[in-house]
Amino acid sequence: MHQRDLVRKAWAEAGLYDTKDAKLKQFLKHVDDTPLDCWPELIELARTKYPEYLEKLVTPIWNIGDKLLRLNLIRNSELTQPNEKKLARKLARQLRPERDVLELRAAIREAPIEVLDELVKKKGIPDPLKKMLDERRAELKRRKS
Repeated sequence: MHQRDLVRKAWAEAGLYDTKDAKLKQFLKHVDDTPLDCWPELIELARTKYPEYLEKLVTPIWNIGDKLLRLNLIRNSELTQPNEKKLARKLARQLRPERDVLELRAAIREAPIEVLDELVKKKGIPDPLKKMLDERRAELKRRKS
């Protein structure tokens, strides 16, 4: 319930509840009317019926900075989908190694090479994570060839 309240607050602050867009209102109403839906169900609904709103829905949640919400987003991403991969690259650029260690670790485990290429550019990644990142990139490159 706490996560749901945080998400609704983030969407309200981002102005999503003030939208004139009927389709987006329909999704928000669904979220409000079905409090027992869990994250995988809501993410799948957004992915299949509302893909054009992905960035509008995810960015305010990400910007809260809540570790558990961010990890849920990372773990439930379908990074074979071009729009989700593009958004993941954008969010990866926002990660700060000094405060976002959990998100970095999850991204390294889950992300495709394009997202990892964004992460490798970051300065200040702790040595154990840098090693993990380098190993994961090498593994993905081996698989690709």
